[in-house]
Amino acid sequence: GYPRVIIQQTLLSLTKIGTGISTARIKCQVKRESTDSSIVHWYMQKENEAIKRLLYIADLKPTYDPGIEENKFDSDKNSDIYTLIIQQIRVEDAATYYCANWDWDTQ
Repeated sequence: GYPRVIIQQTLLSLTKIGTGISTARIKCQVKRESTDSSIVHWYMQKENEAIKRLLYIADLKPTYDPGIEENKFDSDKNSDIYTLIIQQIRVEDAATYYCANWDWDTQ
């Protein structure tokens, strides 16, 4: 069988008011029974649009999907906490952002 994985996204809503905040950070905690390295994928879904993957992070450096702005989105990993970083947030960044965990052998 597959090892058990528990994923928690603690920040369920983030609202930008005025011109103050310009960077959003969305955290995802991935707890695994296995000690194997984890691959975390970040997706976004805008209202009435299909979900799309932005990037995945296996080690320290994210790998971007085609067409995704590398200076707009970033990701980092600290222990079992993965963070999606959205730079210079604008109205068009309004969406639901998801983290997911799957490994190469379970594609």
